[in-house]
Amino acid sequence: VEFLELHARPEYEGGGELPTYLGFEFERYAKELEGVENLVGISVWCQTGGWHRFRRFTFFGEGSPWVELNARAAIGVFEKGMSGGKVLEAEGLPVEFFRKLNSVILCGWYFSEFASEPFYFRRVRIPPILHIYWDTIFLIEPVRKLMRFFVKDHDGAIKKGDEVMRLMDELIMEGRGIAVSDEDLEFLRDTLEVVMMARRYYFSNYSPEIVREVELVKKRYKQKWPKSGPKTRFRVKTDFAPVRWKRRTLKWGSLVMLRRRRAYRFVDYAFVLTLLGVLYRWFRKSAKKGMPEVVQESAMGVDAVFK
Repeated sequence: VEFLELHARPEYEGGGELPTYLGFEFERYAKELEGVENLVGISVWCQTGGWHRFRRFTFFGEGSPWVELNARAAIGVFEKGMSGGKVLEAEGLPVEFFRKLNSVILCGWYFSEFASEPFYFRRVRIPPILHIYWDTIFLIEPVRKLMRFFVKDHDGAIKKGDEVMRLMDELIMEGRGIAVSDEDLEFLRDTLEVVMMARRYYFSNYSPEIVREVELVKKRYKQKWPKSGPKTRFRVKTDFAPVRWKRRTLKWGSLVMLRRRRAYRFVDYAFVLTLLGVLYRWFRKSAKKGMPEVVQESAMGVDAVFK
């Protein structure tokens, strides 16, 4: 007997601060699970992921409209047999608008070339996104090196970002006059500008000009959405100090450390699951700063991965 656990609060995509609709994804799950005899029910988490600082509380106070919509979508799809589009129609919301919005968030947030790959490290699967960690967008050199290694089509990634911003501008115009928060759409648009700036930083040739552009976009975002304002903005971490990671080092490191199947390899038993944990504990004791606090203190910290 199995229960399906669903999350109405998309933790990697703004934790309810962004207009993320999951009904289409729930519909896909339902189709994939048709005929599964031992699936007896679902549970829907509406207020999980407290390790980021987004402040909307589902079903309390002013509520969290997008999370609440997703919770109703889960019930509509799995209990009533509705499609994701039918749920929107029942809510009086435009289906095609939300299809475009869903595409903007998925194409803007994720690099399909990386997100579609099943990478496993030790006992966990690597998340489909590395450059955005819960409520933090990383424009730092180590992440730039990793993205340039895992994503091969650099020009394509930049062009995709430009397409996302053009579609987002269209949605801002289309969203006027319908039951969608203008502030939420504007916040999504401004956050996407930072995320698309990250794409250009990752995949353009490094130059002082690109660094100045990053700092300008970061400053503009923080000024428009201050900490004391009505919206909880994403944190934007920048660090342009070079790192000495050669492509050859990343290639060999990924071959040893990462696997594409759930099953362990010989090298995992011999090194990754055993000696690597010992080396990490030594590093944590000897390093003065260790890992960044935002990585160490959020959700499953790095220490938990190496236990």
